[in-house]
Amino acid sequence: MDNEGSAPLPSSTPITFYDGDPRIGAPNIITTTTLPEPVAAGTIVNEEITINVADVPPGSPVFLSVNDPGIPRSQLPFTADIFSTFGDGGVRLLQQRL
Repeated sequence: MDNEGSAPLPSSTPITFYDGDPRIGAPNIITTTTLPEPVAAGTIVNEEITINVADVPPGSPVFLSVNDPGIPRSQLPFTADIFSTFGDGGVRLLQQRL
């Protein structure tokens, strides 16, 4: 996790995994959890988080959205202005293919 924000991310910070880019379309939520440990502002930490991807087709992209409580796009659009309600805009999306 790379916290480029000006405030620390507490261990209660929600992170959500998706089977596609949550900024476009309506990907399925794989799981939502919290950060395993706090991440100080301006620091990078490496964490291992195990998730169940049994229902994600091989080769599908998996996106991790930090500071995201896992609210479906139909209920809360992923736009830049919405992220400010969850912090100081330090939201990042990470992508990995299975």
